Amino acid sequence: MKQKKETNGVKRKLVISFSSILIIPIVLIGFLTYNSSVNSMQAQQEEQVNEIITLMGQNIDETFDLKGRDIDVFAENTRGDQIEEADDELTLIMHQYLHFHEEVEEVFFGSEEGTFLIDAETEVPKDFDPRDQSWYIHAMENPGELIISDPYQTTAVDGGMVVTLSKTLADGSGVAGIDLTIDFVQNMASTVEIGENGYPILLDREGTVIFHPDNEVGTQLEEAFTSSILEQESGVLEYEQDNEDKILVYDSNDHTGWTLAGSIDYSEVKNNAASIIKTLIIVMIVAFLIGAGINAVTIQSILRPINGLKRRAQVISTGDLTEEIKVAKNDEIGQLGNAFNDMQHSLRELISDVEMNAQQVAASAQQLTANADQLTSSSEQVSLAVQEVSSSAENQLDGTEDSLRSLEEVSTGVGRIVESTTSVSDYVDRMNEQANVGGQAVSNTLNQMTSIQSSVEDTNKDIHSLLERSKEVSTILKAITDISEQTNLLALNAAIEAARAGEHGKGFAVVADEVRKLAEQSKTSASEISVIVQGIERDVQNAVEKMKQVTTSVNDGLDVSYDAIDKFGEIIRTGETIKPQMEEVTATSEEMSALVEQVTSTADGLASIARNNAASSEEVAASTEEQLASMQEITAAAKSLSSMAEDLKEKIKVYKY
Repeated sequence: MKQKKETNGVKRKLVISFSSILIIPIVLIGFLTYNSSVNSMQAQQEEQVNEIITLMGQNIDETFDLKGRDIDVFAENTRGDQIEEADDELTLIMHQYLHFHEEVEEVFFGSEEGTFLIDAETEVPKDFDPRDQSWYIHAMENPGELIISDPYQTTAVDGGMVVTLSKTLADGSGVAGIDLTIDFVQNMASTVEIGENGYPILLDREGTVIFHPDNEVGTQLEEAFTSSILEQESGVLEYEQDNEDKILVYDSNDHTGWTLAGSIDYSEVKNNAASIIKTLIIVMIVAFLIGAGINAVTIQSILRPINGLKRRAQVISTGDLTEEIKVAKNDEIGQLGNAFNDMQHSLRELISDVEMNAQQVAASAQQLTANADQLTSSSEQVSLAVQEVSSSAENQLDGTEDSLRSLEEVSTGVGRIVESTTSVSDYVDRMNEQANVGGQAVSNTLNQMTSIQSSVEDTNKDIHSLLERSKEVSTILKAITDISEQTNLLALNAAIEAARAGEHGKGFAVVADEVRKLAEQSKTSASEISVIVQGIERDVQNAVEKMKQVTTSVNDGLDVSYDAIDKFGEIIRTGETIKPQMEEVTATSEEMSALVEQVTSTADGLASIARNNAASSEEVAASTEEQLASMQEITAAAKSLSSMAEDLKEKIKVYKY
């Protein structure tokens, strides 16, 4: 019953583990898939709203582009004097334009003189000055550009919302403008459908409502709502209205600066994604059932061999070792089955060995009983022999101790000899090492002296060459001095000839004078260089004498180095002659010391043995009596061991192998 609970426990753990591995990913994937679907649906809804407000913006742009072209025609074909004179042709054109364009409420002009021209059917206060109006001021500040105002409430009877489009005249003498009703924008926005409950929103640059299904035109929405929209040109805003989550997609129109937006309920996004939940749940259930089936097969494939091992273990507990487990796979459980078979095989061998050993123990116990009787009689004879051995051991101990003391004195003397020869040998080794080092140093010195001798000879040659060059320089300087003197004489003769030539020779006289001065300077410089060269010759001559002394010193140093090398060689050869002899003495002394130590150790061992023999003889004599009593106990134990061996053989017969 206990084993069944353990098996069920393993099965329960496997079911829990596999189920967790199956359920957690399925639930997680389902959750992520649903969230992804909601996000995808929201992105699609936002893209649809963005396309709708883009189309609305395009319609608004087309309308304002068309009206902008009408303003261009008025501005290019109207002059300031026509406004001042209220030209009939211009008035007629204005009237016809209003007749054919119902979406335009007014056409008007304002001149730089303050004249305001408008259709005759509209009453204007007498003190009305167009130059004070924003449409006129903005147009004049931006000549040639189309100005579009924010929507405002008209003063007409119907009180609709209009937008003023204005532009400066071509000659800059005034401004042309039209009031365009925004009914077309509101009509267009009212027909736009966004989802089931969504709607478009139009705001001007100040956040004033142009179109909103729940707010009147011209009113302001909540500041927290409009500030977020007006800060950015486009984007997506999530907000709450009437306890419902909503999504607002907005964009700014380039022509008007208006904000075009589309609002949708977040619940529509969830409702669209809800249809996916059913399919997702069905897929999750199918995946769970398939995974559960696979898990059941896997768990069964794990538990089946485990149950087989359990049943086989129960059979083995009864003593049956004849059958083996059949292993079909080589996985971990298959390896466990192989190990179980190996264990069963080992048990069979163990039981066989125990049975064989039990038989041997029984036979040995019988033989031990017979031997115990023989030992009892032998122990009496041993007691007599031990007494005789004890007497001889005492005499042997005295002689051995005398020999040991003599050998210790010999060992001490030999040890001193070994120490002395070792010290002499070490000294010879150090002497050879120092001699080698000294010889190497002298050899290095000899190489350096040889290098110095070569360098001195090269330097001596260079100094002699420098001396010869100095003499050549002196010769050249003498030639320069002679040339300077001749040049001076020639310059003097030239000056005399120039003086004879009178006015015609003045220029030549100046040149001759300069040549004379140059010759004198050359002579002076040559004299100074001659003095310097003579000093160099004296220094070079002194250097030649010094180099001769250095050469002599270097040659003497070479001779001394050669003698030192010879002396170190004699020292090394003497050391090498002594070293083998000292090594032979040391080796002989060490051999003698080893032999003495060996003899001493042997003698010490003999003395120890003698002492042990003496003590042991006494102990053996005392132990003999104890042995006689023990032999009786051994006989009883041998009989008991024989009985136990017979019982063990009976128990082993239970096992089948």
